[in-house]
Amino acid sequence: ETFGEDPVLTAETGKAYVRGLQGKGETMKAAACAKHFAVHSGPEKLRHEFNATASKKDMAETYLPAFEELIREAKVESVMGAYNRTNGQPCCASTELMGYLKQWGFEGHFVSDCWAIRDFHEGHHVTENEVQSAAMAVNAGCDLNCGCTYDNKLYAAVQMGLVEPDTVRRAAVHLFTTRYMLGILGEGSEYDSIPYTVVEGEEHLAKARQAGYEGCVLLKNDGMLPLDESKLKTVGVIGPNADSRRALMGNYHGTASRYITVQEGIQDALAGKARVLCSEGSHLYFDKVDNLSQFHDDRLAEALTVAENSDAVVLVVGMDETMEGEQGDTGNPFGSDDKARLLLPDPQQRLMNA
Repeated sequence: ETFGEDPVLTAETGKAYVRGLQGKGETMKAAACAKHFAVHSGPEKLRHEFNATASKKDMAETYLPAFEELIREAKVESVMGAYNRTNGQPCCASTELMGYLKQWGFEGHFVSDCWAIRDFHEGHHVTENEVQSAAMAVNAGCDLNCGCTYDNKLYAAVQMGLVEPDTVRRAAVHLFTTRYMLGILGEGSEYDSIPYTVVEGEEHLAKARQAGYEGCVLLKNDGMLPLDESKLKTVGVIGPNADSRRALMGNYHGTASRYITVQEGIQDALAGKARVLCSEGSHLYFDKVDNLSQFHDDRLAEALTVAENSDAVVLVVGMDETMEGEQGDTGNPFGSDDKARLLLPDPQQRLMNA
C-alpha cells in the first residue's frame, strides 16, 4: 500500500492522488486518507505486535516527508495510523506521531487501521483491556476507530474518568467537519445531481483506456515492436495471466461491466487478419494446471507447440490477487505475506525458459 521506497516520488504521486480524489470545488469529492502513519514496514506477520525503531534521521528523511507534503500541500483530509508500534508507542496512539501532525497544521481527522486499537492489549500489551485501549487512543488524538473497540468501550472509558467528554467532543467535531465538507450534512452538493447513467460513459472509458496505455512501461525494445500485422500469419499468446480476469482486478476492487484480457485484446485486434493460438502454459504457482494430471508442467508441451507454430509469441506471466496482498487477506491463502524472493514462481520460470 505504497507507491514505492523513494520519499520524493511517493510524495509527488501521493499529492496528485489526493488532489484527484478530493477535487478542487467547494465540496470534496471524497476524503482522501494517507496511510499508514508511520514506519509501516516491519515483518508482515508481526505487524500486530512489532516495534519499529527508527532514528530521527530515518524519520526525517524516509518515513515522514510524504505525509508532511500531503498535509501541507495537498490538504489531505484523513490520516490512518499503522498497526505496529514506532519507537515504543502504538502508532494509533503515538504522542510522537500526533505531534508531527500538529506541527504540520493537520486539520482533518485521524483514523485507526482496522482493529489496530484492539492490538494495544492483545498484541502490544501496552494496556490491559479494551477500555484502557480506547482511552489511550482517543486521548492521543485518534478520532475514529476502524473496528469495534470505541463502539464497545469508549463510553465506559468516559464513565470511569479515563476520558474527558470534551475529548470525545473534539473527535466528533473533526469527523462531522469532514462529513460537512463532503456535502453529507446541510444542503448537499453538486455531486448529488450526477445521474447513474454517467457511470462507464464513453468519456470515462476513454480516460481509463488512456490511463492504461500511459501506465505501461516498455523496459526494452530490440526492434521487434511494434509488431507488423501485415507480416504476421499466426500469433501465439501464452501464459497463466494471458486470459486471466483476476489479474486485471487486484485487491480491494470493484466490478467492471467488461474485462478485456491480453488474449482477448489480441484476438479482437487480429480478427480477420491473422490466426491467434493460445496456451495457458503453466499455473501461476502450482506445478500443474490440472489436478488430475499425472505429470508436472502439464501445459508445457502445448505451449511449446504454440510457439513453434507462431510468427510471434506474446508471453504473459506475473501474479494476481491470490499471490499479492496483506497478511490475513482471505482472498490470498497462498501468498498474502512478505515475499521470500522477487522472482517469478518456479512453474512460470520453467515456462519462460522453455
